[in-house]
Amino acid sequence: MSTLNHQKIVNVTASVDTIHGLVLRNTGGYIYEDQANSKPSVVFRTSNLALLNALTLKLMAGNLGAVVELAFAPNMTVEGQYLLDIFVPTNSLQYLQTDQGGDTIVAPRVLSANASRPISISSFGMGSVVVEESVVLASRLVVESRGSSRVQLNVARSVSAESVDLSTTSLGSIALLANSTTTKHLSAVSAGSGSVYMGSPATKTTTKTTPVSLNATSLTAKTYGDGNVVFLDAGTCQGSDIQTSGHGSVYMHLVRCQNSNVVILGTGNTYLTTTGLLRVQDSELGTVFATGGATVTGSVMVMPPSVPVPPYVPMVEPARSPRTIRLVAKTTTARPATTLPAKSTGADASLWFGLVLGLSAVILIACIVRKVRAKRAVQMQLKAFTEASTPVATNQVVLHF
Repeated sequence: MSTLNHQKIVNVTASVDTIHGLVLRNTGGYIYEDQANSKPSVVFRTSNLALLNALTLKLMAGNLGAVVELAFAPNMTVEGQYLLDIFVPTNSLQYLQTDQGGDTIVAPRVLSANASRPISISSFGMGSVVVEESVVLASRLVVESRGSSRVQLNVARSVSAESVDLSTTSLGSIALLANSTTTKHLSAVSAGSGSVYMGSPATKTTTKTTPVSLNATSLTAKTYGDGNVVFLDAGTCQGSDIQTSGHGSVYMHLVRCQNSNVVILGTGNTYLTTTGLLRVQDSELGTVFATGGATVTGSVMVMPPSVPVPPYVPMVEPARSPRTIRLVAKTTTARPATTLPAKSTGADASLWFGLVLGLSAVILIACIVRKVRAKRAVQMQLKAFTEASTPVATNQVVLHF
């Protein structure tokens, strides 16, 4: 293993009131709580100087306040090993987006813990995301995977939010593992081959006397592909809307709902417990298995003694160790010139002249705006990072940005 003998420490000291977001593009990283400082700081260690210089940092405006973006420059060819540590103020992170590769680990007391603020965790690439928390408190919790990434939230105690939205749109999976989840509306959607899981972090046998881990007013569960929606533990809800439009199935027989609406448009099955009114629209491809003694409209089958629930194997947090990466500069291929067909003089010529003149004006204005924006962006970035205290050893060098 190479020695990480090159490093830079960057401290955010921009004159912005709030920095609540992180965007990690092809980097991954370890995100820790910083109890001492009010702005984030980054510690980047590498095995060579070229890789050290490949990391770029930007401060951008976001819907939830300022966002720090970390990315490897796309115009460099370099390889080596690195460690990326990110320190944020206690319970300050509301927005996390990971893109491309690199696993991301979020330590306890990093996520926001305010009932009036939303939390969003999104993965758009291949790297996995593991979040460790004791309590998650938010106005809205959004967790999504749009690539092949696995996103797992390990919540030791409870999740409380007005709404909880869990969705996967490709190969990735999502798991919200909490001993207790309370929400007015829960939505779990699988639109690809990945599945959505929800339950407690420990596997246990569920009985009629087992305390429920989910309390929801309304619950929506939908599958549009091969992925499943799986509720691993007991729960309650007042009303549920379920739809299967692919091969994936919905397993929510452990959640007792008062009323349920089910639409079966694919070959996937639905397993549920309803005590009041159950309405079923079935294309006769999939099957609805029900229990609970509800008044039924539509076709249902009796719940089998054993339900074939797909097991969930929790991710184990990887050991903190240097990561290897190889960057290849992106190249652009010149496009062949387009030859316009010959045109007659007169009206056609005038039309072409007007179009060319208009296009030239648009290009000129765009160039001016681009230059102005670029100048402002550079000024903002240069002023955003400077020396400050950091939660690492005092003998390390702090670079000025």
